[in-house]
Amino acid sequence: MQDLLGATLILLAACSLAAVATAAFRVPALLGYLAVGALLGPSVSSVVAPGEALDFLSELGVALLLFMVGLEFSLGHFWLTRKTVLVAGSLQMVVVAAPLTLMLMGLGQPAQSAALLGAAAAMSSTALVSRQLADQGELTTRHGRSAIAVLVFHVARPVPWTQDKSHAAFLS
Repeated sequence: MQDLLGATLILLAACSLAAVATAAFRVPALLGYLAVGALLGPSVSSVVAPGEALDFLSELGVALLLFMVGLEFSLGHFWLTRKTVLVAGSLQMVVVAAPLTLMLMGLGQPAQSAALLGAAAAMSSTALVSRQLADQGELTTRHGRSAIAVLVFHVARPVPWTQDKSHAAFLS
């Protein structure tokens, strides 16, 4: 429990400082949060080390992201635009993921790892796009609602991947 509390306090303090710094430079706060995650995470400094606390905080972050998207999302609108959303979302995934996967395989990455990385790169940043649309006052416009619907498609797409833990070896 102390590990979770410590990790949470460290991340809150670092993200608060990042928010102040990004505001001073007139940069979106999300970029500061991403920088904090990269710098404090296991890949760089391991201030927040892998373990149960990091797993819990990651799952909490995804749950909060889905909640935020749910506030901006209408199931009725999704149903009305389902064909466009499914075609646009699928097309964007394929057009970005396929060439990247092939390039990574050409560079020697195993096929499963290359496919996962290619698919991950193809997904739009839900938090970034929805925040940008809100800042521009375009969240309730036709293209704003369509963009949110495609983002929901991107959020829902990796759900089957979470059931397969075989990809975890190359991520750690």
